[in-house]
Amino acid sequence: MTLSGFIDLVSALIRDDSAVLTPFQLDTAAMQALQRYSIDAPYLVSELVTCDGLLAPLPSTWQPGISQLKSAVALTGGVTPEVVQQKGVAGDQLHLDRHFTGALMLEFSLAHQLDESHDTVFYGDMEALACYAAAICCDQLAAYYINEANSTLNVDVTAHQSKSSEYRKQATAYRTRYNAHVGQKTPGSTAAGAVVSFGSRRRK
Repeated sequence: MTLSGFIDLVSALIRDDSAVLTPFQLDTAAMQALQRYSIDAPYLVSELVTCDGLLAPLPSTWQPGISQLKSAVALTGGVTPEVVQQKGVAGDQLHLDRHFTGALMLEFSLAHQLDESHDTVFYGDMEALACYAAAICCDQLAAYYINEANSTLNVDVTAHQSKSSEYRKQATAYRTRYNAHVGQKTPGSTAAGAVVSFGSRRRK
């Protein structure tokens, strides 16, 4: 799916008939949802690096501050060393538990992409992702209508309060659908240093 198609799906979920939200707000909600999804369902890739020392070089596609190392397997050089990802003053570093000379196949995460030419969202997750973006939009609409209720004539207060309440309920319902499908984690909870784990993770 393209980003424009995704925005259409989100718009259908929120039913903002009065066009309160701007295209920029819809785009921002989509990007915020994608950032959350990148944490909950990482997009994993593999790349071969050559080591000679106590540090493994970062893969060429590594995204500083975003990528997380998931596994490492030695293809040459003997037994696979333990690899620990840490953040230092120079940025992300991959520390080895011993001097190692050889080739490591590293599996690591990247941020998901969704634009007019790229789509890394896992098959079957698009609707859940749209629900999360819709939840963000519904929160904004709820805030808009409660502010309108506080500043408008008494005759409109009840209607605006009702709209605000309904949008907040819908936001909760959409987040529940997302969490039930994708799984719930706390964004930004990445540890400063982590030892890689071995095993398979789902890919696109």
